[in-house]
Amino acid sequence: RESVERVAKLINKKRFGETIYVTNGLRYADSIERKSRSSQAPAGMMRVSVREARGTYDSKGKRK
Repeated sequence: RESVERVAKLINKKRFGETIYVTNGLRYADSIERKSRSSQAPAGMMRVSVREARGTYDSKGKRK
């Protein structure tokens, strides 16, 4: 929960259209994200989250 709040604060400081880089340094992150080797997240984690976030705003940066 604390991590989510910390990330949300950082994202909220960005302006619409700015690039946000998301990384994961865990050695198995690529296997989970791209190779569908997770029974808990077969569709990946970041791809799902980014798709959901993209659907939250319109093309002008206003919350839907």
